[in-house]
Amino acid sequence: MTILRFDPPYEVTNLKNERIWDLTWSRQTFPTQDFDFYLIQKTESGYIVHARCTDAMESFDFRKQLITEGISKPFIRAKQRQAPQDRFSSFDKDEATLDFYRDKHNEGVGLEDIPRHLRAGYLAYQRGRRSAR
Repeated sequence: MTILRFDPPYEVTNLKNERIWDLTWSRQTFPTQDFDFYLIQKTESGYIVHARCTDAMESFDFRKQLITEGISKPFIRAKQRQAPQDRFSSFDKDEATLDFYRDKHNEGVGLEDIPRHLRAGYLAYQRGRRSAR
């Protein structure tokens, strides 16, 4: 159970586009899903997101804290929790692609020599290599 307070809070214009839904609707529509709970305040131009909680009861308690801090009318909405993804899973489904990236990286091949459909995966591989050192 954690609370992540956004400092500074960020603004969104449309909750539907952000896939942030009403608590009741989200539980009825996705009964087996896990959710994060967002504390939101309505403004004239959209919404301000103040925090994210992993537990519903925790979000209600934190809502009380926001009210005592002077934030008017914060409300709680739910968003489906995303499972952590492997850094390369979306780009290379098989070991051969990852081997291709390793070989090209070790050879010092430039991006222009990588087939177009593999460039995004190769760039992700390079970023992963640089941050791992």
